[in-house]
Amino acid sequence: MTRSAWLTVAVAGVLVAGCAKAPQKGGPGLPRPTFTATADYVGLPTALDGSASSDPAGRALTYAWHFVSVPTGSVVTDASFDNAGAATAKFVGDRGGTYRVSLVATTSDGAVNAITQDVVVPTVALLYYGANIQQNNATLGAGVVRSDGTGSHPLACADVFDAGWAQKTDPEVLTISLAAGVAAIRSFDAPSPLFVFPKLQRVANPSGGSAAVFSYNLYAANDQNDCNGRPATRLDTTGGAIFGPSPQLYFWPRFSPDGKRVVFLAQSVAGSNPVQVVTVGADGAALRIVGPIANSTNGTPTSAPLWIDNNTVGWVESASTSGPSRWRVQKATDAAGAAASTYLDCTGGAATPVFEVINQVEVVNGVVLVSGAINSTHNTTPGFVDIYRMAPGSCVTTDKLTDETAGYFSGDFAVSPDGSKVVFASTRGAPLDLGSNGGFANGDIYTVNAVGTPTVTRVAGDPALFDIGPRFVAGGKQIVWTQLSSVPADLATIGAPSTASLMIANADGTNAHKVLGGVEKAGEVNYVLGGGNLGFGCTWVGAAAGGGALLVVALALVAMALVRRRKI
Repeated sequence: MTRSAWLTVAVAGVLVAGCAKAPQKGGPGLPRPTFTATADYVGLPTALDGSASSDPAGRALTYAWHFVSVPTGSVVTDASFDNAGAATAKFVGDRGGTYRVSLVATTSDGAVNAITQDVVVPTVALLYYGANIQQNNATLGAGVVRSDGTGSHPLACADVFDAGWAQKTDPEVLTISLAAGVAAIRSFDAPSPLFVFPKLQRVANPSGGSAAVFSYNLYAANDQNDCNGRPATRLDTTGGAIFGPSPQLYFWPRFSPDGKRVVFLAQSVAGSNPVQVVTVGADGAALRIVGPIANSTNGTPTSAPLWIDNNTVGWVESASTSGPSRWRVQKATDAAGAAASTYLDCTGGAATPVFEVINQVEVVNGVVLVSGAINSTHNTTPGFVDIYRMAPGSCVTTDKLTDETAGYFSGDFAVSPDGSKVVFASTRGAPLDLGSNGGFANGDIYTVNAVGTPTVTRVAGDPALFDIGPRFVAGGKQIVWTQLSSVPADLATIGAPSTASLMIANADGTNAHKVLGGVEKAGEVNYVLGGGNLGFGCTWVGAAAGGGALLVVALALVAMALVRRRKI
């Protein structure tokens, strides 16, 4: 029965119940349907409970749920109800907005009554970083899209580069665009719909000459900001005074747990200035240098900064620049002139693990999680990276959370807001293949318990594509990540994925679907980046014409490319 036909029957039924079956004085009345709705995000079940419905005469009731109207673009119908004939039911909204829901109660002798309510299903605002690289220009920029795939718009006017900066065979443009996305992506850690992202621009060389230099400006925006009269807030307005006149590079901004402050890494392009750990208010106030990162290779960061609590920031330092990495986590109070101290010292002792690679360190409820390669034979095989749990206040690994056989990769990971789950990408199922695109058809999304017995579960991924960089959103109820396509024949000389899609799924892997994606066009590279730090700490960099592709392993190399690779 069509919706309009049902409405006609329902209205007629109510009229009949009110006329032909109108009760005599003292007789039974109409049933009294009522229901409550507990709406959840698009993609998750919204619960309807009509069990409080009643009948004044105590007659048994039967129930029927119906949609009177749904948001524009929704394909939800009455068939979408779970238990449509029961007192309690569920439905999964596919578009954010108002679902007008009706509950019809019918007594055992045919008296009918209905109640209609509006149920508002919310969406999550998701940050993405997009690039459209053509033969003659490139457009790069951050944007926001709702988790139902609607409302996509730029958070600030996109950066456009001319032919001198965007030739298809130019690896630098691809490197910079991808790295800019990396610098923004961690904003999914924000506890509110607020994002931090870099705006990239070409600036005059502070040393003179024709060599071009890129500069970042760091911005914060909510999902209402755009390029037309509602500008984002620039966070580094005092950066020139603090860092000097040279253009800056910004990496891995992260919100404090309460969302009031942001920590990020900054480095001047010119000279050999160290990487600085910097904090700033989400409104751009009180920008502070907390401390430098010591002993980082070529002055570039090896790990993202982190918040130990709302008032304390941390960062990873390597005690050596080659060979086995003795490391420590430094911490400092988020205050002007605060002195750094050691939070976790893994630079000595027989039980100290030797990490050849440290991809990421997280401190959650006092528990330290590390992503890295712990065997000394792994330094030439970047596929050997796993996630480890450390004993409280100790450098001893208590659990290896991931369970790969040697040769498989677990890298960039994220922890759920309650600290109970870790989500990560892995190439388990096939070796990480650095020599061809085939190795990139095996990255899938997995979860593992962050506490208790480690149990790895595959939750999402397309076996024909490369799924990377997962992050929790919607309070940990959903996961968002990037899905890269393979390289089509017409773009094979670029050595970069022609498209990338922003994907979302419930935390258990159900309802996985594309939110936003590039469109393949001959002679162009279109992609959007979402989720984590481009997966396993890896990113694509375009090669010269005919040169195939180059996979840069260890995300720090992307940062190094921004500092060292300038066009002449």
